Amino acid sequence: MSEIKKIKFQNNRAIAMSLIHSKNYYENITFLNEPNGTEQTNKSKKFHSRIKQESKSFATDLASFLITEVNLKQPFLTVSRSLKNSFYKQCAKKIIKNNFFSNDIEEELLIIYMKQMMNILRQEKIVSYKENMAIVSEEITDKTNLNKRLFFSFWNKTNWNEIFPSDPSAAHELNANKEIFKDLICKNNKKKKLEAIANNFFELTGFCDKNNLLMISFLDFYLFTWLKHFNVINYIENNEDAPVYIETTNTGKLLFSTIS
Repeated sequence: MSEIKKIKFQNNRAIAMSLIHSKNYYENITFLNEPNGTEQTNKSKKFHSRIKQESKSFATDLASFLITEVNLKQPFLTVSRSLKNSFYKQCAKKIIKNNFFSNDIEEELLIIYMKQMMNILRQEKIVSYKENMAIVSEEITDKTNLNKRLFFSFWNKTNWNEIFPSDPSAAHELNANKEIFKDLICKNNKKKKLEAIANNFFELTGFCDKNNLLMISFLDFYLFTWLKHFNVINYIENNEDAPVYIETTNTGKLLFSTIS
């Protein structure tokens, strides 16, 4: 078994639960331990495999669902001006019950994705917090460019310290060097080993030492996962014991060509 697939972190489920039950909104929370990014990403592969269209992605599906739910419910905010955890729990249960995406995804992980996406939507000013409730600020009538807008918000507007909160310093450095990461992702059309991309990034930026399994998992759980959500990359299906490979999609090349 490859080393990256041997990574095991303690209290992975407890970490996810701490995100959900915390009184603070997800943007302000800090993980106590790093989630097992590779393991969680492997669980998500089937969850995203059917999303193929260039103007459509898991990100657009999730955003559209959240926009609809906010518009219908106009949920109240907490005293700390964040959406209540009960709102996200109800959304997750509705998604799973109606099989909107897939039943393979754990409720806790789905809630984390929704909280991250809400941050992206707010930065794009599609959803806003007005007085004591969340409202839809812009009606999305044409979803053709929604994936592009959401990705632009994620890449250029959203504070990665807030949506990648387990290591704010690492998230800040990753954001500062994201153009180097983009070049590595778009380097060629061939499949690329995830671990090799991470190590090249570490060497070029001084982000950390090579083969730092904790930081490889950090990249996998957060950045690589969200690139998959936007249909920028695909994970290559391999034997469970084989190294993890990715490939950049045509959508990914197009999106990266328009964000700089």
